[in-house]
Amino acid sequence: MIGLGLGLSLWVAGRGGARAERFTVSSVDDAALAIGPVAISAVRRIGGNSETIDIYDNSISASGTPIFSRLMAPGETVSLSPPIQCVNGAYLDVTPLTGAELVTNGTFDTDITGWAAVLGATLSWNSGRLQVVSAASGVRAVQTVAGLTVGQNYRFSGDVSSVAGSSGNTANFRLTTSTDGSSTGQVYQSANVAIGSSNSFVTSFVAAATSITIATLQGANLTCQFDNISLKQQNIADGTVELELIA
Repeated sequence: MIGLGLGLSLWVAGRGGARAERFTVSSVDDAALAIGPVAISAVRRIGGNSETIDIYDNSISASGTPIFSRLMAPGETVSLSPPIQCVNGAYLDVTPLTGAELVTNGTFDTDITGWAAVLGATLSWNSGRLQVVSAASGVRAVQTVAGLTVGQNYRFSGDVSSVAGSSGNTANFRLTTSTDGSSTGQVYQSANVAIGSSNSFVTSFVAAATSITIATLQGANLTCQFDNISLKQQNIADGTVELELIA
């Protein structure tokens, strides 16, 4: 059964002998494009920007067996001969290209260059992480990232570990237009991480200003570590991906 596609069209190929039914299903973003056994004879990229196209033998999600992966430019067609057989259906996963890394030293491979202490935070390097020790609540490490484009989508991610300190106090991330990392102009604040716990966060936002400040946050009397802090421009999935299916 063909299902969950957009812009469904049908044609019949073959002359004289057995006729093969061919379907074209299209989607702009991630979607199940075939349910049940089917063969894919071609993949086409129509309009939009270059994006990585992944296809999985699974009609539920991108957790099935990967059967096709390629960065495809607008107007590109990949003919598959012989066709790729999908026993469990076909799921399309579209990954827009991201821009260059905008954070300076977000992985702390050798030091903590690029980060500044606010309100008496004690910053140090600890085994490839930024370690922040707080005597009072609200201390933080900050970095202001400039050069954003207003109206453009950006993706932020980072890891937080609350290592030791006062029970009940927590740590997290904040994105704000305030250069000292305060809540004035806050765009995003991650969930709280309790003592002895770690968490990874990811969010997307549309820039309303040409710069954003990344701030680590934590309560009083805590030792926390931060790593893998990243900010990149992210395109939204656009254009169309078409699969030519043989039923």
